[in-house]
Amino acid sequence: MIDGYCKLGDMDGAESLLREMERKQVVPNVITYSSIINGYTKKGMLDVAVRIMKKMLDQNIMPNAYIYATLIDGHFKAGKQDAAVDLYFKAFQTGASIALKFAVFGFT
Repeated sequence: MIDGYCKLGDMDGAESLLREMERKQVVPNVITYSSIINGYTKKGMLDVAVRIMKKMLDQNIMPNAYIYATLIDGHFKAGKQDAAVDLYFKAFQTGASIALKFAVFGFT
């Protein structure tokens, strides 16, 4: 359902459902966070998308190559090349680097 809200651009609905999950002690997974990060990135709300990724890390949920590729692409499109490069190197540190090469250079 969160993915559906995000695809519709209804980030308030997605966040509301995320909060409801947290209230019921349902831990979001990397797929849930991926949908939300993608939704915020598509809306140009990169600061919020990065905040969501930091929240993932705080919960010991590691971003996958898709999340990094989404954020890197969003930062490049917004003219924030330095931030995009920083994210690229962070991906290497987490081990998402091999899949990330294909995601960034193959699909964006």
